[in-house]
Amino acid sequence: SSQREIQQLVLSSIVSITSRPDMAKFFEPHLKSFFVKSRDSIHGKLLKLQVLTNLSTSSNIALILREFQAYVNTYSSDAAECESSLFVSSVITAIGDVATRIREVAEVCLKGLVGLLSNRSNEAIVAQAVIVIRTQIMNREREAELIKEGFEESTESNASHNSPTNEDSSAVTTVIIKQLVNSKLMETGPVDVGIKDKRGNRAW
Repeated sequence: SSQREIQQLVLSSIVSITSRPDMAKFFEPHLKSFFVKSRDSIHGKLLKLQVLTNLSTSSNIALILREFQAYVNTYSSDAAECESSLFVSSVITAIGDVATRIREVAEVCLKGLVGLLSNRSNEAIVAQAVIVIRTQIMNREREAELIKEGFEESTESNASHNSPTNEDSSAVTTVIIKQLVNSKLMETGPVDVGIKDKRGNRAW
């Protein structure tokens, strides 16, 4: 309908505007206006996800993660449908995006993503979770390599003894993911790893 087309045009503009940190702050007080509704078109849902990701900050990330978890739990049962599957996969990607944006919740997001591996009813959800988890691990290894290079430049004479190696970072991330999988893979319900908002409500 024309109303949906107008909404999508407006949301597309907001996605573009909120991609600039200096402009996103003007939309943060209206965060809940971008929560996904069941009546939204699939394109509208995806645009709202991008806006929520753009608006995520340390102060509102607990609320956003709790909303993302609700989307996964609500739409996973319908994920056999093409649109629902696309939306759930996009939510999982968005979780990875906010983990990259806000480092203090990266561990929480990673644990939540590992928890999705226990979803035996939908292979698409598991596959997307694996992709995002792998991306997060690769990002960590890349960051470790950058730290190593910077360390070598500043303390070249001692770098070989004190700086992390590629093998070290790979080994560490492999151990982390194995521990997460072993502790969460057999769970069948929603994963609760403990992040809370200012009111003490669990967000993920």
